[in-house]
Order: sequence, then C-alpha cells, then structure tokens
Amino acid sequence: MDFHLPDDIEKLRKKTRQFVDTHIIPLESDKSSYDDHENINLSLLEEIKKRVKKEGLWSPQMPSSRGAWLWSYWYVCTL
Repeated sequence: MDFHLPDDIEKLRKKTRQFVDTHIIPLESDKSSYDDHENINLSLLEEIKKRVKKEGLWSPQMPSSRGAWLWSYWYVCTL
C-alpha cells in the first residue's frame, strides 16, 4: 500500500508544521499568552487567526465556497 501524500498535500503539511513550530509552540510557554483562567488571551487569538488566514492555513476541511479547500478527511488528518 502506498502512503505517499500528493505533492500539494505534503507541501501544505510542511507549511503547517513550520507555522506551528514558529508561531504557536513559543506562545505555549509564555505566561503572558494566557488570561487569569489560563485561556489564551482573546487579542492574541485574533492576531494568530489573522496570521493563519493570511498564510492560507485556515480551515482546510471547509468547502472552497467558504474560503478553504474541502479535502478528504484523510488528507486533513495528515496536517
């Protein structure tokens, strides 16, 4: 059985991993990223959402009519 990902999916998988490593993981250890209830600060969340959308990584499971791609569930799981 061939488990090779199509090139476009592999490219997006790598882009997603790089984004998480660069922009998300560092926030987890920064106490200023959280409010008094240990939830992410809403202003920071909005900033991250904008950055994710700008990078084209927002909601890959959604249909293109809603601004995403509607890939099969299997492909989304690889991200």
